[in-house]
Amino acid sequence: MKRRHTANEVVRRENEAVIFDPSAKLKGTISKIFHIFSDTEVSTQEPGIRHCQGISMRNEALTVYISGGYSNKKRDMPRSSCCAWFEEDHPLNTTKRINVNSRPAADIAATLIAVQKALNFALIHVVTTSAYVTGTFTQYCTKWESRGWTDTKNEALVRATLARLRQRSAVTTFQWVKKEDATPENKKPATQARDTLTEQEIEDLDLSIPDPFNLTGMELATATQALVGKFWSKLPGYEDRGICPKCKTTEDMEHILFQCTAPGQKLVWRLAQILWSRSKWKWHGRNLGLLLGSALIPFPPPPNTASENSELQEANWQLRRKKMKRKKSNDKLSKNGAQRLYIILLSKSAYFIWKLRNECRIKHGSDPEFTHPDTEIENRWYNTIDTCLSMDRAMVNPAKFGKLAIDPNLVLKTWNGVLHNEDRLPDNWIRTPGVLVGRGYPETGGKSRHR
Repeated sequence: MKRRHTANEVVRRENEAVIFDPSAKLKGTISKIFHIFSDTEVSTQEPGIRHCQGISMRNEALTVYISGGYSNKKRDMPRSSCCAWFEEDHPLNTTKRINVNSRPAADIAATLIAVQKALNFALIHVVTTSAYVTGTFTQYCTKWESRGWTDTKNEALVRATLARLRQRSAVTTFQWVKKEDATPENKKPATQARDTLTEQEIEDLDLSIPDPFNLTGMELATATQALVGKFWSKLPGYEDRGICPKCKTTEDMEHILFQCTAPGQKLVWRLAQILWSRSKWKWHGRNLGLLLGSALIPFPPPPNTASENSELQEANWQLRRKKMKRKKSNDKLSKNGAQRLYIILLSKSAYFIWKLRNECRIKHGSDPEFTHPDTEIENRWYNTIDTCLSMDRAMVNPAKFGKLAIDPNLVLKTWNGVLHNEDRLPDNWIRTPGVLVGRGYPETGGKSRHR
């Protein structure tokens, strides 16, 4: 397959025949294999197998010239047609008056008819003056498919044609020809399609897709929230879920987590900032970039909150010089602990906001009268962070978790300064029952474990 892709790139630059790749992208990482928003009514245990009939002989190869026709002179009644022309008086030559809304769509329809007419085991060489057709089936269709066809023009036509091409057991090639270089054979289908605009009654196109070749939904790897928001508009009965009922805008990830004016997200981030302020480290703010790159944010040493005069500081400095190596190790743990806490607060807060949104939009059906009470949001958020604290305390057990066990000193540094009544806890509180994170802003003069 890699050799085919390389060869296609070379011939594409020379405007020569490009081989269609029939494979579906169903390998790689889990995020590329799993699809979300799949159509539950499209389900089959049968694999998409291309059935062969003997050996594809060279003399069975067919060249088909395709073209669409479109006229919008009468804006209230646009006309469209398509033609697949093999050669003079060939029994597979087909011209139809169809109902599509653009010339590119008519060109795709002509491709669909050509593939439907030809035998699956016969080699086909599709020649067209439409760069849209060759680009669609040799470059872009698998990308559009992985994105769930979101924002794809002529989706039904492209999907039906793609499925038919994948069913073929013989090679299919596409070649684009510039209009100025068009031969009489290239011009023949365009002429017939144009003549058909007024001659025939409209015929329906067969856009059916066999279930084994009907790949629905979008790859998990491509499912950005911007795409997800747009994808809802394509699901009958769920169109409203892509639009925020409060702000009347597309619900992408940044809007849900940081911009929406509905109750919830502002309170959650305020709680996160308040808890972080107890740690004495600098709050870096909140946005999508910080959320995604939280593991890369550097943390300078926290400010010294102790009230020391200059002589005491000098004496302490002499003592600290002797313990520099030990202090370097301690500082590293402190910085790593702060980073862990920052990651926990941002990631858990973002996930919690996402859950609140889903409860409002899905569980309660976007009921405009429903909102989560502030007290409930606060209690649930603190319970989420307390659960992370409890998990950290449990994970220090090497007998139970082996190599996955967490360094107890790292756990102590992670939660340093943010615990409830921390000045009353022992230095090593990991096995002390009832340890919870503190609520509200920190009190001044409390016990500090940064030094």
